[in-house]
Amino acid sequence: MKIHRIVFLSLCSLISVCLLASTYPSDIESVLRKSGQNRKELERAIEYFRKDKQKQEAIFFLIRNMDIHYSEYIEWKAPDGKTVPFNELEYPTYKEAVKAFKTNYSSATAYRQKTEDIHNVTADLLIDNVERAFKKWKSPIAAHLSFSDFCEYLLPYRSMTEKLDPTWRKKYENHFDHYFKQLNNPLTLATAISLYLDKTFFSTYAIDLNIFDILLSPSQILFRKQGGCEDLANYCLFILRSLGVATSYDFVPEWATSIGKHMWNTIISKNGRRISFTAGEKEIKEFKLKREPGKVIRCTYSKQEETVAAQLPSEKIPNSYMRLQNYIDVTSEYWPCKDIPLNLFPSQEKYAFITVFNGMQWRPVYYGRINNNKTVFRKMACGAIYLPMFYQDDELKNAYYPVLMDKKGNTLLLKINHQKKIDLRIPEKGQYLIYRANKKYTLYYWDGEWIKSGEKEIEKERELSFSGLPSNTVYLLIPEYSQGKDRPFTVQSDGTLLYW
Repeated sequence: MKIHRIVFLSLCSLISVCLLASTYPSDIESVLRKSGQNRKELERAIEYFRKDKQKQEAIFFLIRNMDIHYSEYIEWKAPDGKTVPFNELEYPTYKEAVKAFKTNYSSATAYRQKTEDIHNVTADLLIDNVERAFKKWKSPIAAHLSFSDFCEYLLPYRSMTEKLDPTWRKKYENHFDHYFKQLNNPLTLATAISLYLDKTFFSTYAIDLNIFDILLSPSQILFRKQGGCEDLANYCLFILRSLGVATSYDFVPEWATSIGKHMWNTIISKNGRRISFTAGEKEIKEFKLKREPGKVIRCTYSKQEETVAAQLPSEKIPNSYMRLQNYIDVTSEYWPCKDIPLNLFPSQEKYAFITVFNGMQWRPVYYGRINNNKTVFRKMACGAIYLPMFYQDDELKNAYYPVLMDKKGNTLLLKINHQKKIDLRIPEKGQYLIYRANKKYTLYYWDGEWIKSGEKEIEKERELSFSGLPSNTVYLLIPEYSQGKDRPFTVQSDGTLLYW
């Protein structure tokens, strides 16, 4: 009898679990199964909002997309392998924290860490986040937002891959509400925040190169009030979202005709129009990019099925934003675009990646699915040179010849011609090339790789000449004092050079 009772109770327990699981949509249940021991935390958050249909939809939105999100941060370890007990937020100022770290832990080594949200997000974090976000949504500054825009650009508990920060909304509300509580228009508030950041945030761009490529957490930015361009854009996003403004993080992953990258914010105004600005501007005017972007990307919280990371494992994708699943291509909102259809070199690859020349390297900015060796790179920015590549064995390899797309969207295939030779005269060119006396300059041309053509030294003349070069390709002149900013050029039929 006792055995029967035990069996009966076990069956009841199993049935209860099954019934509970069956109450969740299949995509929610899928994430819950992945969460392991943290499942109870996520279920507690769901249960908390069970009687509020809209808030439960919001918590479902966060959970169904949670399995792609994670934190990246630096953990310092002593020579004996033990983690250094250091927390910069325990010091009065960042300057004092740095001094203490150098004094006590100068021999520590940095280790990059990654932790997944589904195993670390707590019910308390989710509940507090949803409650605070909804309170702002119901206020005048955010009442115009659709539920979809609210979920994507106001509700999320994180921006990108910064370290999980459970109480950032409360901290930011407490810090900024009293400064800006009278402002109920998103544009007016964004302008005020931008001006505030101009006065209070110190940009470490070109000073601190962020060699770890790690984003600061919300609490770190609030404490330091300094960081790179990416931290400034995130700081602005955290402030605005905490105050009820739907805000996105937009960025150029690689400039197509210069070095570096750029990032900024976009808000949704009262009339539903998207307004972009760079945090720290004294006045928010019409936003225009100053040069060709290659691509412009907007971060989302939700998964985007069309991303390459939704189709391929990360090791098959170049190390870039493309290893994420939460972004959309918004290049056409900022720059004239056109598709680039190509017949690639034969391969077994499913995807090709299109690159731009940035910082003396071809860097990937987008992707195209391959079908019978054909692909189309969608909405590429006009006015740049692109090089299609495969990603094989952790390396980018040529998938085709460079493609020049002019400002009107006309394309020219730069298939090198070794039969037709040309002579080059390379004069000085404004921001691109200023000669220095008694310095050496090396000319290269592209033929599947950079091929050295010749080396010459400048004396008194203000131009260099090279003869017998292959035609219809890309050229690059590098001075001995190069800082990695040199730009490639092509040659027109009349001998004129065009820099890209």
